[in-house]
Formats: sequence, structure tokens, C-alpha cells
Amino acid sequence: MSRVLSAARPGRSLAAVCVAVLALVLGGCAPLQPMGQRQPTTTYTITPETVAPATPATADAPSDAEPAPVDGPVAPGTSGRIRVTVDGRERDFLLHVPEGYSPEQNWPLILAFHGWRERAETLEDTTRLDSAAALVAYMEGVDQAWAPAPYASTSMAEDLAYSQAVVTAVDDAYDVDADHISVIGFSNGGGFAAALACQIPEQISGVATVAAAYYEKVHENCKDTPVAHIDLHGTADDVIGYYGGERHETAYTSVDDVLENAAERNNCSGPVTATRETAGTLDFRWSDCDRPLEHIRIGGGGHVWPGGTKDANDELGDGYGTYRILRFFGIDWTEWKGN
Repeated sequence: MSRVLSAARPGRSLAAVCVAVLALVLGGCAPLQPMGQRQPTTTYTITPETVAPATPATADAPSDAEPAPVDGPVAPGTSGRIRVTVDGRERDFLLHVPEGYSPEQNWPLILAFHGWRERAETLEDTTRLDSAAALVAYMEGVDQAWAPAPYASTSMAEDLAYSQAVVTAVDDAYDVDADHISVIGFSNGGGFAAALACQIPEQISGVATVAAAYYEKVHENCKDTPVAHIDLHGTADDVIGYYGGERHETAYTSVDDVLENAAERNNCSGPVTATRETAGTLDFRWSDCDRPLEHIRIGGGGHVWPGGTKDANDELGDGYGTYRILRFFGIDWTEWKGN
């Protein structure tokens, strides 16, 4: 069921929109560059060193083309760790190359940021973003954290430089579509993804935030440049509350306020469309925006990746969050591979 809330204004809060919905239903992108920072001197080593031939084409790859030789260090259909050195610090990330990868076309690149105290492999296992017809770089935070969270040991400048180094490393080895570089983050990683989109929006094609920790400094020095944004958050999240709060003696912003600011930033001037997806899940879409803005409000949802391997919510199908994000980004995907 879909309803258009014609009375919604661009600056209207999501809370007001939700009240109206409930009443109705119940009755050019370039590779990343750190802004204002010196370019890092970057070298990289890659494991594993062996490269297998490309597998038969799938997804967006040319179906009638012969498998082409692949120069990259990670074989199509597999994941491998890559090490980059940024200003003297060695940092790793996990790269997944999609099945059917061929250098005969350019491929989207996704930078995926894990939550606090997690690893790159954790996000890969939980989300199965490997199903995307895209190169996926699962990023690794120093001390398993990302700036600008209060517990992070790195600065925004350091993590921005690391992100740029990852894009450079992947682009050196594979055919990356420079106009289709997107960022995804969960929890603490969601906050950093939002900060990345806030500071360099013109250099990414879109951002997806899941149960994101919007700490005070996430939106610091935020540009007015519109950016495509999809946000997913559960109303019963007991780690990063939907309605805002405080953790680690630092305040974080409510989803409502974040979306209100995003609508203003994207110059949304039309009504908000609310679609009920399940008994407890609403999909909000802003209209007449310079760049798309969408929010998935999961009633009773906790601090998990929706439809991921750790989500016990039976209302959402396997892979729900993953395919909704990939659809928003315009990236094809293969069938979800659950447990």
C-alpha cells in the first residue's frame, strides 16, 4: 500500500510524517581526495599473489564475451586482503571481486565500513554484499573504529586519506567506474560513511547508512552539496537509539533530525511518499529532490543489518537491507546466499 502525504513540506520532521502515516494506515565522481589535506604517499602490497582466470560472465558483464585475462591480484568470485601504506602507517582492507568480472567494462566500487569492534570479514559475512555486481572494498578501521566517534584513535583526515588510498589501489588493479563510487556503513561505520559524504559529496555517487551512529562531529563542516542517501534504522535499536541520545559521554543525533537536514541539503521540495513494506516497516521517499533521499523505518528493529545473517526479524526477508541498498545505488545483484 502506498500513500502520498501531500501536506508534507521539505522541512517537515519525519516524526510528523510518521504520525500522518499511522493515522492513514490505521484508520560525476572522481576518485576520492581528502579535502584540504596533503596527498598521501601510498604504496601497496597484495595477498594472495596468485590470480585465477575469470569465471563466466554474470550480472552486468557482457554475456557473449569470452572470459578475459584478469590482471588484478584477487580472482573474480573471491575475496583477498590488500595492504596500503598511508603516510607510514600500514592498513589493510578486504576486496571482493564479483563473479564474471571483466576488464572489458568499468565496474562500480563500494566502500563498506564495519561497526565498532568489528572486522572487515564481519561485515562481509553479515551483509553478503558479495552478491553485488560491483567491486566491494570491506574497510578496516584502526583499533576497529572510525572517526569521528569519541572512541576512535584516528582523525577524520587519517581515515579520509586511507579511503583515498583504497580507491587508488583498487583503481590501479581493476577497471573502476569513477562515476559510481558509493559508501556504505553500519553503526560506527555508518557515521563515518555519513561524514565522508558530508565532506566530499561531489566525489561519491551515494551513501547508505545502517543503524548509524551520528555523533556530534559527523556533520561538522558539512557541505551543502546534495548527495544521494538511503538510511535504514530500527525503532528499537538499544545501542544507537532511533530518537537520539548519548553514548561514551557524547551526544548523537536522532534519525528524524538527520533526515530533516538531508532533505534540506538535497533541496527536496515535494511531498514525502510512505509505503508500508511489512506490518512494522515503512519506506519513506522524498520527492522533487536534487539527489534521491530514502529512509527505511523498521518498527521494532534492533541494532542489526536488516535481513542480514544476524537479524532475527522474521518480517524481513533474507538479504533485505543489502538488496534495498543495491537497488537504491542502481547496482545489480545475484541471488542472496544466506546461511
